Amino acid sequence: LLETPTLPAWAAAAVSGTDQPTDHLLDGLVQASLLRAVVSADPGTRYHMHDLVRLFYRETAERTMPAADRRAIVRTVVAGWLVLAQSATDERPSRHIIDPEPPAASSPLDTYVSAAAADPQAWLASNMSCLAGAVRQAVHEHAADLAWPLVQRVSDHLFTTGQVDLANEVITITKAAVEAVRGVSIDGPLQKLLDQNVIRIAGRADLPGRPLLYET
Repeated sequence: LLETPTLPAWAAAAVSGTDQPTDHLLDGLVQASLLRAVVSADPGTRYHMHDLVRLFYRETAERTMPAADRRAIVRTVVAGWLVLAQSATDERPSRHIIDPEPPAASSPLDTYVSAAAADPQAWLASNMSCLAGAVRQAVHEHAADLAWPLVQRVSDHLFTTGQVDLANEVITITKAAVEAVRGVSIDGPLQKLLDQNVIRIAGRADLPGRPLLYET
């Protein structure tokens, strides 16, 4: 169900819908060659699923699982990534966040929160592909209310580390989704970054509505 390149143990627990440890279930999937354990700087083990296996199970879930249940799982996992991103960005000594919003209701294990807060820059760098994937899926699953605060939390890291293309992608898709739901522009937070000379307008994307692109 999840479109992130790897799956941390806390996300697996969220997908399973249980508060109990899922290590034995994950170990069984590894032994069956459905998952592969990968090295990570974060607490616990991360897991990678082959693209073909992921596609098979996603199509199976879309056929057999109600859309509301799928979206509930995605919301839980994206909310977890938001809590972790908040923990990391709150600890950064100097940042330009786009109007942060209150924490999400759900939270991953405390050990993951502690790791994000202990070395924010390293955590953001090692988890950015998963964070971007969570944003994309949140938009796809009509959870822009979670995608936008997550984008707000990671945008500073993306701009300051030169990942301008990725920053523009996640801002553009999420901004459009939020404005479609709210019916109003949310340019105000981005204007703050423009006023602070953190970013500048680079042009317009070749997408419906011709959204603005930004650069550092």
